[in-house]
Amino acid sequence: MLRDEQCMELREEALMYYHRYLSLFILGDFPAVVRDTARNLRVLDLCGEFGADEHDRLILEQYRPYIIMMNTRATASLEMKDEKFQKALNTVTDGLDRIREFFIRFDQPDAFTKSNEVKILKRFARDIRRKLPVDPLDKLQNKLSRAVKREDYEEAARLRDEIEYKKGQRQRSET
Repeated sequence: MLRDEQCMELREEALMYYHRYLSLFILGDFPAVVRDTARNLRVLDLCGEFGADEHDRLILEQYRPYIIMMNTRATASLEMKDEKFQKALNTVTDGLDRIREFFIRFDQPDAFTKSNEVKILKRFARDIRRKLPVDPLDKLQNKLSRAVKREDYEEAARLRDEIEYKKGQRQRSET
């Protein structure tokens, strides 16, 4: 078990790491941000498991979504720098899942949609999606949906036929 004083020292140290990883994020030193946020998440886990009283076990948990968000942004930023856009998007999705699990664990599933951390990661995911190469069939499918929505059925029929033709071409080239 960790005594109150030990948990307090860990919290104070975590605050110093927080200040450092904020500065490092602004400087674009994403590997260091990943390292420091992962370290602070381990502190939360340590205090949560071994804190002597409930206060010490739970006081830092309120920061978990923020730390996960920062860790996710830094990790995905590194992947984007390497032009691994799908991997970056998967990282953001995993981060969102981890935040959702946090809110579920504390019986606050509705807080997920209101969370600023979630909003930031969803915006980041949209930015990443813009960099992903677009599948020509997906592009045609989106055009088809828009044509149907505006009730331009002639254009929708033309696009439907084009989609079917391209699907056929794709299947023939895969065999």
